[in-house]
Amino acid sequence: MKNDLREHLDNFDAGSQDQKLLSITFLEAQQVTKHAEAEAIHQHQLEVKKTNLKLQKANAEVLEKQSQVLMLQLCLAKFEKQSNHGHGADPFFTLSGADASLGSGYA
Repeated sequence: MKNDLREHLDNFDAGSQDQKLLSITFLEAQQVTKHAEAEAIHQHQLEVKKTNLKLQKANAEVLEKQSQVLMLQLCLAKFEKQSNHGHGADPFFTLSGADASLGSGYA
């Protein structure tokens, strides 16, 4: 009976060790999975930030181009005003023969 009890106890200890190893393996796998998920989320956030940065740069370029267009339109309007004063004619004299699609905003 003592031998049976000892054998049963040894089997219990071996099973307990197996259970501990299984638990440790499971916890390690769970940790690896959490780390991989966190890394994936981080990479996604970086991509979103990069995309937003590209969008902001593109918007800044558009604003710069619009500013240049407005400055050119202003220069054109000043030039037209100066050239019209010399002719003493219709204030839209220079536009009548010019390509109105240039977009001075006065046509």
